[in-house]
Amino acid sequence: MRKIFVSILFIILLLSNSLTAFSSLDNEFESSSFELKVSNDKINIYSSKNLVGVINPPVINDLGIEKVEDKISIPFFTNNLFNWNIEVSDPSDIEINRNSSSQVLNLKFKSDKTYYKLSSPLIKIKDNNDTIKINFKYNIQTQKNSKGIPQAESDTIIVNFFDNQKRILGISREIFNIHKQNTWSLFQTYITMPTNVQFLQIQILKTSSDLLSASFSDFVVLPISYSKQQFKLVDLKEEFDTVFQEFSNGNEIVKRTTKLSPINNIITVEEENIFTKDTQIYKQYTSLDIYSKPKYIMNRDSKIYKINQPSYVIDSLTPFYFGSSDLSVGYTDNYESYEVYNQQNTAKLKFYLVHPDDVKYFVIGRNREHIYTLTQLYKKGAIVKNRFTITPPNFSVFVTKSFAPNKYKAALLITNHSDSNMTSILKAMMFGTTDTKSPFYKKKGFIGYKIPATWGFFYKSVKGIDGFDNPEYRKIIEEMSKNNIEVVLHTASPVSKENTKELIEKALAGTKYLNINDWIDHSIADGTRCADLKSEGSIKSSTNYSFNIFLKYGYKYCWSYNDEHLDSLNMLQPNNYSYHPQIIFKNYNFGEGDSLYQWDSYRPRNLIKEVTQQSLEKLIDENGISILHDYFTHPMQKNKFFFGKNKNVYLTKEFDNMLSMLAEYRNKGLVWIPTVREFGDYQELLKNIYIYPYNKNLFIVDNHNNVQVKDFTFIIYKENKELKREIYNVQPGMNYILIQ
Repeated sequence: MRKIFVSILFIILLLSNSLTAFSSLDNEFESSSFELKVSNDKINIYSSKNLVGVINPPVINDLGIEKVEDKISIPFFTNNLFNWNIEVSDPSDIEINRNSSSQVLNLKFKSDKTYYKLSSPLIKIKDNNDTIKINFKYNIQTQKNSKGIPQAESDTIIVNFFDNQKRILGISREIFNIHKQNTWSLFQTYITMPTNVQFLQIQILKTSSDLLSASFSDFVVLPISYSKQQFKLVDLKEEFDTVFQEFSNGNEIVKRTTKLSPINNIITVEEENIFTKDTQIYKQYTSLDIYSKPKYIMNRDSKIYKINQPSYVIDSLTPFYFGSSDLSVGYTDNYESYEVYNQQNTAKLKFYLVHPDDVKYFVIGRNREHIYTLTQLYKKGAIVKNRFTITPPNFSVFVTKSFAPNKYKAALLITNHSDSNMTSILKAMMFGTTDTKSPFYKKKGFIGYKIPATWGFFYKSVKGIDGFDNPEYRKIIEEMSKNNIEVVLHTASPVSKENTKELIEKALAGTKYLNINDWIDHSIADGTRCADLKSEGSIKSSTNYSFNIFLKYGYKYCWSYNDEHLDSLNMLQPNNYSYHPQIIFKNYNFGEGDSLYQWDSYRPRNLIKEVTQQSLEKLIDENGISILHDYFTHPMQKNKFFFGKNKNVYLTKEFDNMLSMLAEYRNKGLVWIPTVREFGDYQELLKNIYIYPYNKNLFIVDNHNNVQVKDFTFIIYKENKELKREIYNVQPGMNYILIQ
């Protein structure tokens, strides 16, 4: 039975117990009551007359003013000696051509699973830098087919940053342009500055059996600092226990209200960001300096740990909680992400309105390069409201909302990119087999096991690939739509250049009755310019501009065209402490109007081997999120996902077992399996629900949605450990929960 909050109970509670409760609260916090003192544009927080924290003015980093300091060249050879450490998967694969005069490192890849790990000498990077830019040149050699065309599409570079012993940041990038044999290309990437870096490691992964060798030269690290502009204080008022501040930078006004409740000794900080001009922002944050020993933090697995890392990043899908010896910080709302810097006896907390790693948007250029927009556009008149709360350290109970309803601990989303497909294979995927006489017909498959998925399909058929204009194929798509499968267009035509804005509008209009509002681009990584969203569809000045058509037909979501390179299913990657997860986000440089939510994905190399009982248990233990990307109906999946027999198609035993296992974990209430649309819509509802404490045991839930939110799940922590999960139907307006 679902529990419903009742405001009347709270009123009765106050009427019957208010004097006793308030009296006990006064006594409880008498020796450690907070006190606010304004110092120019800062607010100092005192406890027992000791300074325990400072709330600083908002800060904005300007991407337009880039200053490179202390260029660090890391040569592969010094005095004809190789001065990097090297590891290889198999000693027999190592073959280094050490050309010390030209500083070129040549690596051979003899076996199919060769990888190299190259660890740099000691490097020193100043703490005042914001970003690291990495440059090096590379030349890839691959096998050619009978027509003399290189076979491989891309291979992967992973750059890891380490302090003395442990990895503190990892970032992966695919190498493109490898069709150009004997041609040197430039690899370049920007990453957010990790702290305490002492050396870096390059992993070169052979992801194609056609890779023969790789050459590298001119490895350079460029620490970059951007101008930091602190907002100016333009107005200040103090009324009783509340401080009103107004800041401005000429483009934006930030109204901050900092309130101390003397009854329950809680500080609430609310910010309202009002944009007076169209503004591009690289980074903007509010910082909180902590002058007491950092003790606890909630990591991206939604567990609370003792602080032992130099830095932590917390994303918007994970609750923020930080505890020190004199105060705790939590109950945050509507920030994109958070960074915590552990300085042993002090700490710095940064609450980001926008961070480039959280909302990274790109389109694919004519030369196959990813053209990134690292800034976020806020239009004139836009208003963003944020909040965080500071409580005494003896608040032993912490309450937060789960990203999943109904007590689910993890979310696993399945997305299909149709690519090459046939009607018969699609039937088998949905119903378990095409054999209508089989006892398993419609008892297995995605519909048979009632497993939701986001399923891409083409509007136009081409030779060998069925599309929506095929009546039999269309009939199956319609049945899927009625059975909790989110059917979405995987572009209008399988042929990239055919995707004109005229064809895209025809496809959107022709499928409107299916109530589609999600989109997956197809096969534009070769640089084909067309009206797809990650090509020129979102570029207003292009003749291929189509974004307005998507808005016209009510679209809300689209694939970001980004597959994450992960070492597990969990896209939150909680063990990579300085990593900014990018899962579902808006970037208002993308098209126009209200933009679309973009979602990332993870494409396993071998789905059946990676989605196992062990990996699901790990995903559950980490309270993780995974959006899987695969090609279930592609002929290349024959004998892997399906097989043919006696003119019928059947699912393989291995794939059927995987689907059955997912259904079992779902039925046990452990793994939520929504569509992308369901997941995104629920996260949007959660953004409008605010939780804040009234005292140690009473919590207020303010539902700003105009609808009831069903199966809302509270996670209750006590003494830094998860105590339990509770389900409630949260009514619009104020709701209350009492924790005994």
